Amino acid sequence: MCDDGEKKSNNYLLLSSFVYRNGDLIDVTDPDSYEGGTTRDPALLVKNVTREDLGTYSCVVQNEIGTEESDVKAHINVLCK
Repeated sequence: MCDDGEKKSNNYLLLSSFVYRNGDLIDVTDPDSYEGGTTRDPALLVKNVTREDLGTYSCVVQNEIGTEESDVKAHINVLCK
């Protein structure tokens, strides 16, 4: 989900990666809820989806050049019985 946008920064180490749902920072280190979303594994997998996971996900990354929000946003709609 996260990349460093259109900046010419492919030669720079990704220092940090933050994932947001509806503008709020989420803790992607919870292994029961998420996999990835980190500098080592930028693709985010939302596990055991519930109604609370509904929303728009975005990513902010930082390297030596600066900080950038990803142009890609994922919209999750949860349908429950």
